Amino acid sequence: MAENKHIWSRAIVNTSLRHPWKMLIAAFVITLISIGFAQKLQMRMNWTDILPAADPIVQSYREVQEKFGNAGGLVIALEGN
Repeated sequence: MAENKHIWSRAIVNTSLRHPWKMLIAAFVITLISIGFAQKLQMRMNWTDILPAADPIVQSYREVQEKFGNAGGLVIALEGN
């Protein structure tokens, strides 16, 4: 099993020694592809984004957020009969 890991690393080393420009071009292409995929990444600081969207409590909390504009603060909710 450990030998398989060394086979891949040896193949990469041998290829980079024999064809350094091809390895540089491959790294450049991988970088361009990664940049393309990174265009859709978003960073949202709201903790409700990790909660299930279909949950009724989460939906009501988001409604309160939309009405009062409280994106990062504390909301106290009381529920009764």
